[in-house]
Amino acid sequence: MKSDVLAEYRDRGIERLNEYEARRLLREYDIPCPDEVLLAYDEGKPGADYLDEFQAAGDPPGFPVYLKVAARDVTSVSDVGGVERVGSVTEFAPAVDRLLDRVTAGQPNGGIQGIIAAEDVSDRARELLLGSTVDPQFGAVVSLGIGGIYVEVYRDVEFRVPPIEPADVRSMLRNLRGRELLAEFRGMPAVDEDAVVDAVLSFARLIEENPEIVEADINPLMARPDGVVAADALVRID
Repeated sequence: MKSDVLAEYRDRGIERLNEYEARRLLREYDIPCPDEVLLAYDEGKPGADYLDEFQAAGDPPGFPVYLKVAARDVTSVSDVGGVERVGSVTEFAPAVDRLLDRVTAGQPNGGIQGIIAAEDVSDRARELLLGSTVDPQFGAVVSLGIGGIYVEVYRDVEFRVPPIEPADVRSMLRNLRGRELLAEFRGMPAVDEDAVVDAVLSFARLIEENPEIVEADINPLMARPDGVVAADALVRID
């Protein structure tokens, strides 16, 4: 199938999806994502108003939550101070004010679409990278590796050209230098390898069926004993 979500954004002239928009796309392909709420951004809107909107949401995620700026022009919101972890209601409004002060100082021209309040999915998780780029020779290439903030340091990544089978994904996992992190480790159970395989296959199908995607990254893909969750995502279309 072709993505209805991508068609919607393409028709609106959007080429880079913010994190919330990217996860809408991932959900369309059954890739698990955190429970989250998108709070409408208005310049000068105080943190207390964002809290009211969060609490008025039908089924908001429970605390702790991560607050993140949704901004298509920002490749990494953490690099501009656009992330806060909030443990309670009393922390919520001040955290929104702080992160907006930081981000608007670095983004004077705006470009903010909202504030994401997403559940914390880091419990017992190991961070993987799942991505895709377009190679001039091979076309779309899917990458799977050890993720998180050190991905560019370790460069522990495997690549495959779609179509991809379950055996291909298991081979990618076996070939990672950091594969032992995914096994039973420091008292944590091993990650759910079947869930990782399913997520990679769904992601590869997304890339195959939508060739207008020129870049996509899930980093981190939280791999846990009870499944996987796409904690952050970036998608760029042509």
